[in-house]
Amino acid sequence: MGRARRQDGGRGVEARASRWHALPILAILLAAPVPAAGGAGDDVVIEVGNLRLVNPWTKSSIGAHDATVYFEVQNKGAEAEVLTGASSSLATTVLLVREEKRADETVAVPMASVDIPAGAAVIFARRVGGIALRGLTEPLVMGKLVPVRLDFGRAGPVDIVAPVRFHPPGFDVREHLRRTRETRPSPAPGD
Repeated sequence: MGRARRQDGGRGVEARASRWHALPILAILLAAPVPAAGGAGDDVVIEVGNLRLVNPWTKSSIGAHDATVYFEVQNKGAEAEVLTGASSSLATTVLLVREEKRADETVAVPMASVDIPAGAAVIFARRVGGIALRGLTEPLVMGKLVPVRLDFGRAGPVDIVAPVRFHPPGFDVREHLRRTRETRPSPAPGD
């Protein structure tokens, strides 16, 4: 613990800094989101019967009324499964959506269900689709955990928790920056 100096009767006396002063700093450090290291051992996996749900997450919704939950669902069984719906206590409406490019914008198109073939995986990701949370009842800030119930035809209801993150699990900022530098267009001669 650090030491502080104070004056006592004209002579300096060392006094131990109170341990209680460190608690607010410790609370801030513990509350800060920790980025994933990116290895396979860092995956969050929820297993229910023949289903594996891997790395659920969502982005911050500051200034927005909607968000989308992303994850991978793997069907390890011999029979097909179907995702028929979802719900969350943090949204007034929850939809299964796929994202489509139309003209100059990407739109979320609602789906009644999503088939998960036997022995296959379906990935809900940005620019692909996911679980759309509409009419959020509170802002989704970094580090918050978002409860979502997924309804499957065979497995029934499965509860997951999606942390609010800036990047998807396993995202490597250094690798992203390296690839961005490599693929950045070079200026034409004379520019």
